[in-house]
Amino acid sequence: MSGTYISGTRGTGILTNTAYIVLSKVSGGVGDGIVIKNGNIYSSTISGNMVGIRVSGAGTVIANRDNLNGNRQYTIVAGMADVNAEYNFWDAERTDTISPMLLDRLDNFKLGTIDFGDFVYVPYSSNPDN
Repeated sequence: MSGTYISGTRGTGILTNTAYIVLSKVSGGVGDGIVIKNGNIYSSTISGNMVGIRVSGAGTVIANRDNLNGNRQYTIVAGMADVNAEYNFWDAERTDTISPMLLDRLDNFKLGTIDFGDFVYVPYSSNPDN
């Protein structure tokens, strides 16, 4: 799925079991921006949703080089497997300001961990409407 723009949804913006989401924008929803079981989210902007990315089940999700800012409750909610969320822009400069944006094993032992190391300090200008 490439170049998808979804804004202002009342429920979930993108709901998928397996997907490769690239150069897309999901923003301003009152629910989850993306609910995904397996797949990659790359070079996209996910902002202004209640939850930016929710991982369902025990799938594998890689979310890299995304602009993940301004989601209201959580930016990422892990499923039962680990999430690779490295190299993203979080609109934060320290790990202690990013951690509260995540719901993972540190909050609930039944969830996977979210690796958000090596984050970037400026938004990716090549992503949609950064």
